[in-house]
Amino acid sequence: MNDFELTSIQAVITKVTGEMSLRLYDFEFNDVSRILKVLIDRAEGVTIGDCTRTSVALSRELDQLDLIRGRYHLEVSSPGINRPLKRLEHYQWAIGKMVTVETGGHTVTGYLRRADEQSVLVATPAGENTIPFAEIARAKVNEEITHGKRR
Repeated sequence: MNDFELTSIQAVITKVTGEMSLRLYDFEFNDVSRILKVLIDRAEGVTIGDCTRTSVALSRELDQLDLIRGRYHLEVSSPGINRPLKRLEHYQWAIGKMVTVETGGHTVTGYLRRADEQSVLVATPAGENTIPFAEIARAKVNEEITHGKRR
């Protein structure tokens, strides 16, 4: 699938999720498995009903516009508690949260303090770590549990 097709699909997903008072967190299309994975989000959280309604509306819209040639499978879900951080907006949303950031052979776990176009700042008990975006292999939010309850 080319960039134009992906941009068109993203526009449709953004439109449909916006109409449902949700936001597109991320999406990906696998050309081999023919699976379109859509992650939706909202400040107060996402329910199974939100995922179902989004899936129905999105499927209808994508099929009507015929943006994905041939058969495909649509999966709509929440990014989850331990959500992946991929884009700058993900990191900016996660400021103040506990994160794990992996680079080439180094893993840093701490509180995300800053995120801009060049780097992220993660505070750990040992000090602050500035990590350039170009060096990040993978990052995610860590669920925090205090006395058996989520914060």
